[in-house]
Amino acid sequence: MIIVGNRFINKYNQNPDSSSSIISNINLKNITLIELVTDPSDSISIDFAQHLNKIGDYSKFPIKEININEWNSPSYTIGETTRVIVVQNTLKLKGKTLEKLLTFVSQGGVLFVPNFIEDERMAYFYGLIKNGTRQKVDVPVGYYFDTNFLPNVKGTSYGEHIYHGGLNKFSFKDDVTILASAKNDRDYPAIIENNIGIGKVILFNTYEILRKQDRGLLYSALLKGLENIPYPIANVSTIFLDDFPSPLYNTKEEPIKSEMDLTVLDFVKNVWWPDMKKLSDTFNIKYTALTAFDYRNSIKPPFLFDQWDNHLIIENERKISVTDWIAKDIIKHGHDLGLHGYNHTSLQIETWKEPDYMRIALASAKKKWTISSIGDFPVSYVPPSNYIDSIGMSELGKAFPSIKYMCSLYLGDYNEGGNREFDEEKWNPNFFDYPRISSGYDLNEEHKFVQQSLYIYSGIWTHFVHPDDVYQIPGGDESSAGHFSLRNKQSLGWHKSKDGKPGLLSVFANYLHEMEEIFPLSRYVSAEEGAIITKDWRKSQYSFSKNESEYFVERIDNDKKGAYYWFLYSSHKNVKKIEAELLQKSEKFEKTPFLDGFLYSIKTTHPSLSINSGSLNTMLTNTVARKVIDDYRLYKDHNYKITNLLSTYVKSEPSENASVQEWTKHYVATENLDKASLLLKEKIDTEKRIDTSVFNEYYKYMAWQNKSKEAWLTLQNHIEEYPLTENIKYSRSLGLKNGYPNEIIRKQFLEKQINILNDKEILREYYRTFNTPENKKEVTEVLKKLRDVDPSLENEKFYLKHLIAYDPKQAITELNKYIPSESSSLWNMSEEISWLYANNKRYKKAYDWSKYTQKIAVVNKLYWLSEIKDFKTLRKEYIHFIANNPNDLKTKGEISKILLTNNQQIESWGIVSALPETVQKDTLKRALNEQVIYLNKITQKDLINRYANLFEVNVKKQIEKDIRLSENNSIEAETEIIGDNNSSTSFEKKITYTIKTDKLNSHSISVTNNDLYDVENTSFSDIDNVNKNVTGLEYKFSNQPTGKINYWVRGRVEKDKQDNIYYQAGVGASLPKEKSFTSLSANIYPVKTGPGYQKKIYQSRLAIYQENNVKNIFKTVVYAEGNHFSNSDLEGSITTRVVLDNSKDKMFKVLPQVEASFSKSNKDETKDYPYYLVDKRFFAGGGVGLKYGTEKSKLNIRVEGSTFIDNDLGDFNRFTGQASVKIGNFTKISAAAELSTQSQAYSNSFKLGLKHTF
Repeated sequence: MIIVGNRFINKYNQNPDSSSSIISNINLKNITLIELVTDPSDSISIDFAQHLNKIGDYSKFPIKEININEWNSPSYTIGETTRVIVVQNTLKLKGKTLEKLLTFVSQGGVLFVPNFIEDERMAYFYGLIKNGTRQKVDVPVGYYFDTNFLPNVKGTSYGEHIYHGGLNKFSFKDDVTILASAKNDRDYPAIIENNIGIGKVILFNTYEILRKQDRGLLYSALLKGLENIPYPIANVSTIFLDDFPSPLYNTKEEPIKSEMDLTVLDFVKNVWWPDMKKLSDTFNIKYTALTAFDYRNSIKPPFLFDQWDNHLIIENERKISVTDWIAKDIIKHGHDLGLHGYNHTSLQIETWKEPDYMRIALASAKKKWTISSIGDFPVSYVPPSNYIDSIGMSELGKAFPSIKYMCSLYLGDYNEGGNREFDEEKWNPNFFDYPRISSGYDLNEEHKFVQQSLYIYSGIWTHFVHPDDVYQIPGGDESSAGHFSLRNKQSLGWHKSKDGKPGLLSVFANYLHEMEEIFPLSRYVSAEEGAIITKDWRKSQYSFSKNESEYFVERIDNDKKGAYYWFLYSSHKNVKKIEAELLQKSEKFEKTPFLDGFLYSIKTTHPSLSINSGSLNTMLTNTVARKVIDDYRLYKDHNYKITNLLSTYVKSEPSENASVQEWTKHYVATENLDKASLLLKEKIDTEKRIDTSVFNEYYKYMAWQNKSKEAWLTLQNHIEEYPLTENIKYSRSLGLKNGYPNEIIRKQFLEKQINILNDKEILREYYRTFNTPENKKEVTEVLKKLRDVDPSLENEKFYLKHLIAYDPKQAITELNKYIPSESSSLWNMSEEISWLYANNKRYKKAYDWSKYTQKIAVVNKLYWLSEIKDFKTLRKEYIHFIANNPNDLKTKGEISKILLTNNQQIESWGIVSALPETVQKDTLKRALNEQVIYLNKITQKDLINRYANLFEVNVKKQIEKDIRLSENNSIEAETEIIGDNNSSTSFEKKITYTIKTDKLNSHSISVTNNDLYDVENTSFSDIDNVNKNVTGLEYKFSNQPTGKINYWVRGRVEKDKQDNIYYQAGVGASLPKEKSFTSLSANIYPVKTGPGYQKKIYQSRLAIYQENNVKNIFKTVVYAEGNHFSNSDLEGSITTRVVLDNSKDKMFKVLPQVEASFSKSNKDETKDYPYYLVDKRFFAGGGVGLKYGTEKSKLNIRVEGSTFIDNDLGDFNRFTGQASVKIGNFTKISAAAELSTQSQAYSNSFKLGLKHTF
């Protein structure tokens, strides 16, 4: 047993002879008002229960969910306070429970049955005629509202997707009330009300399962039994202005071109926005505008803002972009700015491929938000095209922590970001969903219905419009609509239309006025305000209680004063009493026609409201119930009595040897259609091949009993047992003549007919009827067969279009058979085909097909060409376009961006140089200057020589400085002291002069002097343990750093005072990459101690270094080296290090790190003479580093402190530091030091250097 809203407490006795009343004279709290009978084994019942329970969750009405088995139990009694019972499928109700249900209705309760199911036991409940012919109707579609079944829907229609297939009006008694008929058949009773006693039954005469957008219909049916009980609502309405502000263009487009002769920019800035501000003043609306900065839908860096900054105006004697001005004006007039995205590309991994690019684009938008000074960061977000996935939502949250409210769609596809409730977002609990329900200036009847369907149980209306909706007209450039329907299908103007109709502005204003008249207490708030109010309302807890005559509803988690809003339904008969009570208990109330009375909008200052609904006369209700039960029993016995009466007037039974036809006629004459049908079915079952005349007669009698579905099941079972071609052909003729009882059976039979008959008309019917996403596989096979059966061009296109929509890979396989230039029959599909290939990164094919359509922008073609590196064709395409469109600055700018992105620097700079001085050129210049600093020096010099006027002063100076530093000669002085604890082992001095060649290779000549000291504290004396001083000359060659492999080679000759000669040599190479660095080096030199030199012991070292940046979170370093000493000693070591570092060039950083090292030699014990060598050693530890300064800073400092556990030589601490300071631009002083507390095996060092570049 499940209770939705509140806990169930009391029950009451349904016996009509009992002296107890429906509502006893006690106070009942946390009552149940609605009981929902469900069948857990029925998926339809489960789905329906989810919708109904969600309605209860919104409206706070207490609902008790009852398992059908519990309901059928003899001990189960209906709750004492229950007002409505809902049964989706009556077939599993036991017959003994029907009188209990009937008693409930007759005493004032409401039974709601949302689907018509053939159940003869319910005929009395539905108000069906006695013993008459009941005819099903297959054709009726949708609803036409004969009453205000929802507010403001009387006289309107809805639901072309709804196929009823219930009983016609002649099946019902004349006193049954029709609340809604069919959209295409005003005589069809789609929703009926049958009064029984002082209660009623509400039946939806349809097989169709209602969907989320139809919840309002369910709720209105419930309110028929919840009269005079108030329920709390959010009472918020929000108007979103999507794609505003966004880039604007100086193009003239219809219908504004004819109406006002204005460009899009002038229309939006000078007409549309001022009109929308007037509208907000008239209706007290606070808009939420959703900004998008770019319309190119680029998914790769750089993410520029040239479109946003494309047009300038003068404001307070300062230049400002139009879009910045609009954004500031939005805030100035009290409206809110939300985010639509950097561009209009939905944040879905399927589109972006790289989550990092999503974040970079959003970070760019955030930076632009700050630069443009357009207020606080946004708190609301609307996904482009209302699509987003979980990855996109995650990246959005990281880039914009300010965003709290996700505003996608109330309907739609959940996996694409739609189909949201007003609840916490399941993909990201940091967001609260505040989805939109409707859109457009010109709402049709379907849109208005969906709006009212949500509003009736929530008091929420979320609606969006676009500035460019007016331009989306038939016959214009429909590409902006994407795969959505056009937003101005009637081609209306803005103020007025060509055909005399009002413009979109008037149409929208009229609807807002209409809403104001229907719900005068409604309030328009921003998305932020609306979401805050809605979130509080959704989390609120309400208690419903009841005494003999009064319902009391109160919020139990908050009793503060404020503005609280309620809805309440009351029929005409109770209007005076209700309004008199509301005058005393509410601050204000209004009403609108609804059902057979009014829906009251109520405002109170306390979160509680009580309404006196009156009490029922116990004796009267019991008397009514007894009378109803007697009438019901007579109704059930009617057929038996009529049969006995007719038997006196009909012939006696046929003889035992009479034919089936004679017996059938007899049963029909005696109104025993069940036996007639059964007899004919038995005859059908005895023959493999269906006798069509027999089955036609059988179908007719089954239809008279409202059992046409069972007749089709009989046919289905027969065909499964005897799948003869003749039988399947008959099913086709039966379907054409009588139609199918529902779409499931239609689908099953069409599939059988397709497999056997292969008839093109059957194939086309299947395609027209079931061409939906869930049937995409079946439709694909059907279209393949249709193409084979009827290989016409039309069928080929059907097939290809279907594949493009649902199976892109197979579509590409099929289209690869066609050569675009030789396939003129498909040229009218070129746009779809081009985008198919482009979306699958087949850019060559995309471009080839784009030649045969005018709907692909040249910018897209150029982008595709750039992706395949066909710059020759790209230039031709661009030259041809510009020749015909010389003033198209937008395209010139786009081609410059494409070339820039593809490292075609010279061409890009050349195009921008030729542009006139505009905002667009300024924007492109900024982009060029942002990129040029990453180019090689040769290209930089070339660009400065050619296009100096395009360089920003600071960028040019920086590049010229960097060129001097990298290309000019330099001189450098260095010293390094190495020691063990307090004793020095060497002191080297070095002066180097470096000469740079034209190819930027380096030749360095150094003069060196090195003091090498004896080894102290040795355990024995040796005549070679002496101090040495050597002077040397060194040459080193380094190639130009290219970003590929860099290499160097060096050699040194040294001489001591005794004229002994020593040599050194080395070679190395390195490979720098974006996220890694690798180096390898080999060196040979004398051991750097006094005795090492004296004994001429040479050390050969091979070293490899590998550094990796892991996901911009941490760096890993691995360093390995091997040493060979000329006296046959060997040593090897490996060191690993992990540093927490995001790789960003920040001014200050804290860098936690861990390190471990292992070394081993070929010695069995540690030796310290003539150099230090351990047998083996392992140490590990960690510490923290502090870094100050960036690559461009004058001062850079880095210090580290670490502590290590050393199991071999003893634990120790280590401290390192580096510092550099620039004197001017071309002189730098640097210093470095390393100190260790390890007394045995660690060298301390200190370095000092001075370098000047000429």
